[in-house]
Amino acid sequence: KSPRGQAIDPPGILDKPLEQRNTIEMQSITALAHLRAAVLFFIDPSETCGYTIADQVSLFRSLVPLFANKPLLVVANKTDLNWQSELTPDHRAALDSMLASSTGLTPATPGADRIMNMSAQDAAGVDEVKNAACEMLLAQRVEQKVRTNRAAAVLNRLHVAQPRKRDEKERPANIPASVARAREDAMEMEGVLRPKRRTEKDLMEENGGAGVYSMDYRKLYDLKVPKWAYDIIPEIVDGKNIADFVDPDIEKRLEELEVEEDARLAMLPEEDDEDLKLDEESQKQFDDIREKKTLMKQASKREKGKARSTVAKTILGKRGRAAADVEAELEELGMDSDDARDTVALIKSHSSARRPNSFPASKRARLSADGEKTPTEVVPKGIKDTEAKTKVEKLRRVQERRRAKYGRQGEADRNVYNEMPKHLFSGKRKGGKTDRR
Repeated sequence: KSPRGQAIDPPGILDKPLEQRNTIEMQSITALAHLRAAVLFFIDPSETCGYTIADQVSLFRSLVPLFANKPLLVVANKTDLNWQSELTPDHRAALDSMLASSTGLTPATPGADRIMNMSAQDAAGVDEVKNAACEMLLAQRVEQKVRTNRAAAVLNRLHVAQPRKRDEKERPANIPASVARAREDAMEMEGVLRPKRRTEKDLMEENGGAGVYSMDYRKLYDLKVPKWAYDIIPEIVDGKNIADFVDPDIEKRLEELEVEEDARLAMLPEEDDEDLKLDEESQKQFDDIREKKTLMKQASKREKGKARSTVAKTILGKRGRAAADVEAELEELGMDSDDARDTVALIKSHSSARRPNSFPASKRARLSADGEKTPTEVVPKGIKDTEAKTKVEKLRRVQERRRAKYGRQGEADRNVYNEMPKHLFSGKRKGGKTDRR
């Protein structure tokens, strides 16, 4: 039997006239007067709360009229302080007078004729007080329902049937043999602790709790042979079982290879780490090259991350690096100035050889005058002649200029940056204008 109820802890009420109480105290008094509940009045006989027993009894007497027709239970708290042995006869008489003052006002319910003791610190007697209050309130409510006319109307419709003996034939109880054996086994094992059946919740708590434990659903498989449930499920790739191509002795062979590798490493001569170390100047040059490489990678990532449209080089201008910058960069990396100058000159010579049109006009004319053959222009497949090629290039530049104007990434860029242009979605529309502007 475990009765359940709702407890309300109203604010403290001081012993003073009703007209001098504040709003919070009046709310407590209103609740005590109108709620259909059992009232528990707690007192502190140890007087450690700051109020004497006489003050607490006086407050109880001023509130008793509010407890009319309500179950009342007086509870003495703080029994852990052993105040029972320190009570004087006057204090005992004052406590007994509390029960006398409530006689006739509150209903005579079991437990209301005595003061119950408890300790909130040690939780001693708390359950007894709770059960007593619930039973008092339940008994009062049952009694009130029985007294009403509605209960009488319900009782008139009830009929309790009493079986009568029809003959002298004996009809003993029929107990199945399996139940009888179970009862005999239970009597034999009386006093012996039976092992508790382990539930899925017990397994969950043993293996990490909720959120960690994963239930083993294979034990629920209904198979012809139960141990088949834990067989390894084959992995099929291209219609073939991978397990058929796995060497069962692969672990053993791997171990043999590792032993052989260790033996070969032991036979090799030890390398001197001093030969691998760089001098101070070489180490500085190595660090500079590594740092420069890192910066170049970062710059390349930044350039790739930018969202730019594809525009012809004729529009953006030819990109190139000045010879002086290249020469200075080579000198920073540790190359001699003469070697850097020769390297730049070599690069320029190769670039000029690859691009004859980059020569000055006077030099190109002189080469033609000397009778050197000018290379013929290559016409791509599908284009009629050089004039058609020029026209195609012009159209390509126009298309690229159009994409660059609207910031497109390429021909496949169909992103609409303004889905609702203001000139199409503003202003008042009249009849017949919902499909166009």
